[in-house]
Amino acid sequence: WNDLLRQVYVLKHGAGDCIAKPFHENDFLARAINLIMHKRELKQFKEQQKALYLQVNLDKASGLNNRNFLEEFGRKYIEDGIKENQGVAIAILDIDYFKSINDTHGHQVGDAVIKHVSNVIKGMCHVNDLVVRYGGDEIVILMTEYNHDEVTERLEALRAEMESLKPEGIQVTASIGVAFCGKRAQKQMVQMLQNLSEVGEDETFLDYETLFRSADQALYSAKQGGRNQVVSRKCLENFEKR
Repeated sequence: WNDLLRQVYVLKHGAGDCIAKPFHENDFLARAINLIMHKRELKQFKEQQKALYLQVNLDKASGLNNRNFLEEFGRKYIEDGIKENQGVAIAILDIDYFKSINDTHGHQVGDAVIKHVSNVIKGMCHVNDLVVRYGGDEIVILMTEYNHDEVTERLEALRAEMESLKPEGIQVTASIGVAFCGKRAQKQMVQMLQNLSEVGEDETFLDYETLFRSADQALYSAKQGGRNQVVSRKCLENFEKR
């Protein structure tokens, strides 16, 4: 197979190189060595890229994704869920009285508590969930493809597991605020986006920021209501009135 067109064809379809018989042994070895070196360099480059990605997007203390990751991927995650008409939810978890843990036991123990809590959350979350250490003792969980009851049941189970955890021998509880939007509200959101001229300037769109603010307000209510509880806000009812 020594025609030029065939060589061009195999190179275009993924071959690293092409050499036709009969070939000189030194020519073959030189080509093979070049391919091996290229593969090694590519592997090293990918490892460096992965290390850089982890450095930028991973929180070392907790092992969770960090706020940079949320800002880069969180909005798309929620917006994709809205476009696909899935149930979407944003939950914000706050460790109760975490400052007193740091003040009483030291920041090293505080970091250990964060690590234990993060491991519990990762173990109880599903593979498609996004889990992020938002800052300090706040952890954000983004979920899609669940209804309201499933979301609240999962978060209540997480809250109960936290209460029984006792990392470093310390009693730990958490307050959780969650904003949820079901499928019908998302359909209305899509319809509004498709015809912006019919939506007044004072209307509030159901988007990532709206859900996040609602989850933050729910978290505030959980703290004001005595902590160690899950407070849920369903955005569905608000948008059914439109």
